[in-house]
Amino acid sequence: MERLGRRHVRLLSSARAPSEARFVDNPQLPPISSRLNLTKLFLELSLFTPALMVLQGIMASDDEEVEAWYLEGWCFFLMAEQAREHGGKLDELTWEELARDSRDCLEACKTVRSLDSFLTILRTHFLLSSYI
Repeated sequence: MERLGRRHVRLLSSARAPSEARFVDNPQLPPISSRLNLTKLFLELSLFTPALMVLQGIMASDDEEVEAWYLEGWCFFLMAEQAREHGGKLDELTWEELARDSRDCLEACKTVRSLDSFLTILRTHFLLSSYI
């Protein structure tokens, strides 16, 4: 699945060192479930850029990870709320742009979830039909 809005790239590019890209598929990285938990902790602490960086790494290795799409949408929602409370911008992005990114990610989450459910139904049907 192709990444949606790219407006948040400005946030990531300023915080990411060029050498970090090689760590995306590093087998020494913790499992995705651990990285999702780390993202949740970052969000609890309002550390949005590190949360987005972890999510970017997760989605680079598995862009059908429903929880990653959800957390990215939630992150953008929290950023939009913070921007709205503090004058309308956060890291040069308007609260409207952030809210749009949030909606896009949550719609992608819904799409991936629907696809996953559909594939599960297909697998179950074909498994059962092989016994009939």
